[in-house]
Amino acid sequence: MPDPLDAQGKKANAPVQPGSSHSEKGLLLDISLTDEQRKDFRKATAPGKAAEQRTKEKFTHYKGKYSPSRYSLFPFVAEFDGLLGKHAHVFMAAAADRQSEISEEAWLRSECIRNWRQSVSLALQEIISVTVLRTMSRTVPSAAAENQAQPDLLAYTRVRLLCPANHVHTPDNDVSMPTG
Repeated sequence: MPDPLDAQGKKANAPVQPGSSHSEKGLLLDISLTDEQRKDFRKATAPGKAAEQRTKEKFTHYKGKYSPSRYSLFPFVAEFDGLLGKHAHVFMAAAADRQSEISEEAWLRSECIRNWRQSVSLALQEIISVTVLRTMSRTVPSAAAENQAQPDLLAYTRVRLLCPANHVHTPDNDVSMPTG
């Protein structure tokens, strides 16, 4: 169990139950995925800032809802582009240390970290694929026939991962089909 961190990713001065240590505390792992293009996070001007902002939101959300002397909160935040928040890196490093230790060094720490990163990467790819599939499967009412739906041919314009930011459909702008 890694030492607890505060919302800024610095070592927290968290209380511990008498006769206990941080390694004996329970772990509250909150996994969250964020998109730096979401309206809430557009103020995030640098890579990783959306994850940092989401981490702070998690600490605010859980404040007063658990006992810091008995549990450590680790918001495991990833951005759609694969960047992880600081807490996620600390958690993966601690988990890799523990896996390596339990295997009596049969697995190197670096192998354990690589496996964690691959697992996170695969999970991100799956979520992105589901998001794209869901968006591309949407239909819109047909102008030609009543009670019939047709594929939404402009659905790709509402998936930020599939088109440049200046072509994303919003209520303020009208997106036409690209030519050529």
